[in-house]
Amino acid sequence: MQHAPKLTTERLILRAWQDSDAEALYTAASNPEIGPLAGWMPHTSVAQSAQIIDTIFNKPTIFAITLKNDDTPIGCVGLKPCSPECKLPQESSNQHMELGYWLAQGYWGQGIIPEAAERVLQYGFEELNLQAIWGVHEVGNRRSRRVMEKLGMQRVAIAPHIKIDLLGDDVYWDEAINRITRQEWEAEPQLRDRLEAPSEAHVLAVPYVQPEGIVNYE
Repeated sequence: MQHAPKLTTERLILRAWQDSDAEALYTAASNPEIGPLAGWMPHTSVAQSAQIIDTIFNKPTIFAITLKNDDTPIGCVGLKPCSPECKLPQESSNQHMELGYWLAQGYWGQGIIPEAAERVLQYGFEELNLQAIWGVHEVGNRRSRRVMEKLGMQRVAIAPHIKIDLLGDDVYWDEAINRITRQEWEAEPQLRDRLEAPSEAHVLAVPYVQPEGIVNYE
């Protein structure tokens, strides 16, 4: 099994999730203020958290967020296959991935997610050779929208009335579809100036438009 590499930033270490992280994951992810914003239910037991580490977080592109002076995970950041709402053709799907993240509530407001996500963008473009990285969030999630703006992502579409399976049978919301291409990232040096050196991985389905001309899929 291939594990996530170790990535560093000024304040953070991003590393592979470990079985021993289950209790820390449960402590953070059982908070009802976190999971539903990201489209999943709060964790209900340490055993469930352990299972999620073993089955979902055990990917080479999923990272535990830790502080440099404390190895306890305080959040998660990573890249995953793009959601169907990104509307990618099958032949280009391996050139695109979707950014995801969450952070324990006690660490909100400290710029941790933008710092971690910037490093993951670098990993995606420089190590994975991706052509674009996408970000999807509920349209009313202002925190997530602000993170993506800081990363240089632009909103390219709104996908209405999307069923959120992990939140139950009757949960739907409108999703904002954001994207940054490799070319756009390379043209934003300020996103890279704060990052340390990389660690020891062009067909766009959604029409490119400026933010004032957002596409609605409806």
